[in-house]
Amino acid sequence: MLVAAEASGDNLGAALANEIRRRLGDNVRFVGVGGARMARAGVVSPFDISELSVLGLVEGLMAYPRVLARVKERITHFKPGIPTDPATTMGAIVSKVQLDRVLSYIASAKEEGARLIAGGGPPNDPKLAKGFYVEPTVFADVTMTMRIAREEIFGPVLGILKWSDEAKMLEEVNMVEYGLTCSIWTNDISTAHRTAGAVEAGFVWINEVGKHFLGVPFGGVKQSGIGREECFEEMLAFTQEKNIHVRLRAKA
Repeated sequence: MLVAAEASGDNLGAALANEIRRRLGDNVRFVGVGGARMARAGVVSPFDISELSVLGLVEGLMAYPRVLARVKERITHFKPGIPTDPATTMGAIVSKVQLDRVLSYIASAKEEGARLIAGGGPPNDPKLAKGFYVEPTVFADVTMTMRIAREEIFGPVLGILKWSDEAKMLEEVNMVEYGLTCSIWTNDISTAHRTAGAVEAGFVWINEVGKHFLGVPFGGVKQSGIGREECFEEMLAFTQEKNIHVRLRAKA
C-alpha cells in the first residue's frame, strides 16, 4: 500500500497507475526510496479487473508532484467498459453490494480531507449506467488516519501519501493490519534489504510488482492469512502428520 521516491517519479507513477488494474486479495504496499526511477512503462499488466486498492507513500517535496502528475497522466489510459468491447481495459466491480462499498470509501476519503485528482465515481458513459463500474480513482494528500489508508477497499482506488522520515514511514506502513505484499523501489541495494526486512509483509518485490514464480511460497502475515500457497508446502497443508511407534519382539 505505499510508495516513496526521491529522484524521479516517472517509473513509480506508472507502476502505481498500472497496479490499480490488477485483482489482488490485499492492499498493495509500494515503497520507493532514494533515487529509484519510478515508472517504467509495462512494469505491471493492464487494468483488467477493478478490485484493488493501493496506497503510496512518496518521499520528498521534489518527487511528490512528479509522481502525482505521472499517475494522473497514466490513469487516463485505462477505460472501464463492457468486456466484449476491444477498447475496454478495466472490468466491473463484482456486485452492487461491493460497488456501494467502494463508493462509500471514496466518499469517506473526501470527507476526511484527501484530495481527489482522478476519477471518483461511476463512468459517464450511458452504456455502462446499469453496470457496477467505477472509474480508476486517485487521492493525494492521504494520511494514515484515513480509512482508505488502513482498510481493504477491493476497488480501483489509489491513495498517495508523502513522507520524509524513513523510520516513521515504516512505522506507518506496519500500522496496517494486513500484510500480504509490498513493492520497494530503490537504486540502493542496502536500502532495499533494510526496508524489505522492516516491512511486515509476506511477499516483497524490489523494483517490480505482481510477479509470481513457480514453487516460491506466496502468502501474508497478520490479517492477510495463514500458510503459503503456490509451493510444495501448500500440498503438505492438506496432509496430517502421524507418528507410529512399534516395539518389535526380541528374536527367540
